[in-house]
Amino acid sequence: MNKDKKLYQDETQKSVERLREAAAKISEEKYEEKIDVRDVVKDILFFFLSVAIGFAWMLIMQLIISFVSLGYIHMNIEKMIIVSFVCAFLVGIFNIYKMVVKYRKKS
Repeated sequence: MNKDKKLYQDETQKSVERLREAAAKISEEKYEEKIDVRDVVKDILFFFLSVAIGFAWMLIMQLIISFVSLGYIHMNIEKMIIVSFVCAFLVGIFNIYKMVVKYRKKS
């Protein structure tokens, strides 16, 4: 009976030690994840690049649809540019949301 009790205590002790080691590793990893200037600059550049790509993609798609439909869909260039700006704005909002979530997790 004593032998079983001692074995149980030893197993419990080992389990507690493993949990402490895991907690120490997790806390060390958290402190290593500080906000880096290079990450911020990359995110800002990615923001501008993705907004420009969103604008260009939407404008090109509208031009293709306009040429393929042969005038059945009446869209002038001003409307196309406005819709492309709206698309770029939505892409920008999504990227800002992703950056906010990312940097909240790091801080």
